[in-house]
This record gives sequence, C-alpha cells and structure tokens, in this order.
Amino acid sequence: MKIRNQLIIGFSIIILLTISMFTYNFYIGKKNINSIALIGDQTNDVNHAREIEFLLSGHSNDQRGYLLSGDKNYIEKATLEEIAQHLTALSQENSASSEEQLASLQQISATSQSLSAIAEELENETQRFKI
Repeated sequence: MKIRNQLIIGFSIIILLTISMFTYNFYIGKKNINSIALIGDQTNDVNHAREIEFLLSGHSNDQRGYLLSGDKNYIEKATLEEIAQHLTALSQENSASSEEQLASLQQISATSQSLSAIAEELENETQRFKI
C-alpha cells in the first residue's frame, strides 16, 4: 500500500472519530439542557410549596391568636387569597403533571378551604357567646 493511501485512510479515521465525538457531545449537551430545565421547574414547584406551607402555618397561628385574644385583626382573608393565588400558579405550571401531583394540590386547596370555614365558624361561635 502506498503512503498516499495510508495517509488518506488515517485522515479519514480521524475525521470519522471527530464527527462521532461531535455528535455524541451534541446529544449529551441536549440531554443536559433538558435536565436543567426539569430541575428549574421542580425548584419552582418546591418554592411554591414552601410559600404555601408558610402561609398555612401563618394562618393557623392567626386562628390561634384569635382564639386566645378574640381580636378580629388576627383573622385575615388576605392570607387565604394569597394561598389560592399560589395554588393557582402552581397548578398552571404543572398543567401537564401527573395525577398524583394534582391530587396533592386539590388536598392543599381543600385544607385551605376548610381552614377558612373553621375561621368563620370560630367567629360565629365567639359572637354567640359574647353578651
């Protein structure tokens, strides 16, 4: 075999290896971009869940303060509206999420509504006992 043919075969192998490495790196890069986007979405979900948890704990503290003092300033509908807004944002972001996630969102929403009903019931009971 001539030196010319050996050089052509050698350079062809190097070019094929370079193209295959480029294709592999492109595929891995695309996979990483998809993973980063998924992590970003999950981070937003966790942030919304933490905000909802914070608002719910604040609401329960307000109910406790109302029960102890009877001061109506403790009962605010604004926190329930904020919770509803966060739930709406979370459900819109997860419109394509699994049924399990939607069930947990519905459970959180039901809990928020039951807390609101308890607050109204407490207010009615305290007014009934006041003379």
